[in-house]
Amino acid sequence: NPRAAHAVAPEVTMPATPGAALLLVNCEGLDEAVERQRAEIARMCQGHGASTVQVLSGDAQHQLRARLEAAMQHRQVKTPSPTPQPSPLMWEGTGEGALTIRLGTLPSRVYPIMKAAAQALKSLTSGAMIIGDCGVGLVKLCLGPEGLATGAIEAPLLGALRELSGLVAGHGGYTVVESAAPAAKRQLEVWGAPPSSFALLKALKRKFDPEGILSPGRFIGGL
Repeated sequence: NPRAAHAVAPEVTMPATPGAALLLVNCEGLDEAVERQRAEIARMCQGHGASTVQVLSGDAQHQLRARLEAAMQHRQVKTPSPTPQPSPLMWEGTGEGALTIRLGTLPSRVYPIMKAAAQALKSLTSGAMIIGDCGVGLVKLCLGPEGLATGAIEAPLLGALRELSGLVAGHGGYTVVESAAPAAKRQLEVWGAPPSSFALLKALKRKFDPEGILSPGRFIGGL
């Protein structure tokens, strides 16, 4: 989404078209193979309405990769030249109020999950970043503290997050809350819904920790 796009590539102007997104593609190999891939990708993107296709290499490519990794880890990267607008990650690093959720799914399900997340969150919070990785089947939802003023999650947003988690689980995926304020953690299943093997997990926990003194309540299902 535009907020995530600016965090990763602040030099790119996002079109105002509803649902617009920034697609990053990494090509590696021999120069001839990379050039062929680049040309084919450019044709495909332009054929599907891309407003611009930009090729980065050298330092610009390394900076882009660093910003992408920072955005996926919900932190800010210092770059030599300041961006013309405040970075959406400026608040990161304080550790106060930010909410980061990782959704694991099939690579083919990344786009549908991102689309569902954008639709579910657009009217509930203005501080969300949605970043997907089609290579490994990963979607990150990052909500800044401006969308969680008290640290707790309002009922409509909480319902939307639970629906997204259910959508992912319905296709064999998982949900993990990577960071959240204590108040938000008490409202969410930090490790996602307990799996069908939960009874076995409980039995193993009792076997190795019969007194229940090893981080009680910190793992999935309150183990």
